[in-house]
Amino acid sequence: MTRQILMESGLKLFRTKGFSATTIDDIVRDAGVTRATFYLHYQDKRGVLFEYSDQEFSRIEAALTELDDVLEIGGREPLHAWVSEHYDFLLEYFNLVPVWEESFRDADTARAAGVYLDRMYCQLPAYQKRWESSAAAKLRFALLIFQFERISQLEVVPGWKFDRKLLINVMVDLWLVALSGETAADAPQPARKQRP
Repeated sequence: MTRQILMESGLKLFRTKGFSATTIDDIVRDAGVTRATFYLHYQDKRGVLFEYSDQEFSRIEAALTELDDVLEIGGREPLHAWVSEHYDFLLEYFNLVPVWEESFRDADTARAAGVYLDRMYCQLPAYQKRWESSAAAKLRFALLIFQFERISQLEVVPGWKFDRKLLINVMVDLWLVALSGETAADAPQPARKQRP
């Protein structure tokens, strides 16, 4: 129970103050415990970030395994259903990307982030087989994953907050092409409006 409270306090503060600006004292004050109690549960504040990622990672792996199956089926509707089902969870999870990016100044944290991305990517073997270039497949995957984090940032930009349904529809349109195994030259081009 105390460990969970410490993790929730740490994550809240990492998101609001930033990873570097958040101190152990901030976390224990928010959690209502002593510094000694923190050290009974965690070695340092990175431990809070790693533990959250580890706890939620089984859900990420399951969702990405499902995505791989959806991509094998093909088509817009299965992909739309997958994005709709997992959108809120993935948005919340990837909303920590700025925290990870800030903590990358520490080599151990940067290595851990690379391990998490590799583990995510490994959940998509059928997707990977579609590509002649594994580097292109991996890059497309990474760009789409980081899209969730950037979308969450739009919530605070005046005039750039969008309806959830619209966001999902546009994401599905982009992901359908990006994950299909087609290159831009192979993809169907949108119809262009005629100028009067």
